[in-house]
Amino acid sequence: MAEVVIFHSALGRRPGVFDAARRLRDQGHTVHTPDLYEGVSFDGGPGGYDAGVLRMEEIGWTTIVDRAWSCVEELPGELVYLGFSMGAGIAQELAIHRPGARGAVLIGGGGAYDDEPWPLGVPVDAHHMVDDPWVDEFAPVRLARLAARAGSCSSVYLYPGDQHLFTDPDLPEEYDHGLTELVWRRVMRFLIRLEAGYIPSRG
Repeated sequence: MAEVVIFHSALGRRPGVFDAARRLRDQGHTVHTPDLYEGVSFDGGPGGYDAGVLRMEEIGWTTIVDRAWSCVEELPGELVYLGFSMGAGIAQELAIHRPGARGAVLIGGGGAYDDEPWPLGVPVDAHHMVDDPWVDEFAPVRLARLAARAGSCSSVYLYPGDQHLFTDPDLPEEYDHGLTELVWRRVMRFLIRLEAGYIPSRG
């Protein structure tokens, strides 16, 4: 089975992260959920997002990424990186730059903003609502095209709606049960195909 690292959003390591980890562990995968905010987390809604983004800015993106690298330092190289929102950017960073990555799943974030090449043999799936105000609608598609041109399998899944962390059951104003189940069916299928070798991977 796969070994997966889940990176949280700018709201911190919330219950939704543990729900995601539970789903993966129930299927036999090994899961790590590093806390890049050192115990601090925030609720959703405009106030929560503002506070979370402020926390991210106070820590600084470089420090957050350094913390992520430190969290995986003792782990094997052959990892799948999964991230929500801010965490999707971190998952993308490690999938590109840490040797041995097996794949990346980006939920509500990530995407290509420059021409940084995607590595060969690292499949990537991106998931977000079509009108999510926090997602640049062109960035995930651009990333998928860069990955495919590099010889890596890539998919972008769009869901109806305008919510951001819609897979987090602890955020009732955003949560969509039906679409969450669909996201996780697709994530599980991604991991099954990866393990079976149906998705070419360098891992």
